[in-house]
Amino acid sequence: MNESNQSRKVWSLVVMDASCEQPIGQIFIAGESEFVRSLMSEQ
Repeated sequence: MNESNQSRKVWSLVVMDASCEQPIGQIFIAGESEFVRSLMSEQ
């Protein structure tokens, strides 16, 4: 269940960024660029 943990971490950052109106670039710093890239590709 490591994937679930990773997703949660990314989503947590996304919510925080959205709340602080920060650039999405911050999420990439989390080290989940690959996962985030997948989400961006789907959107």
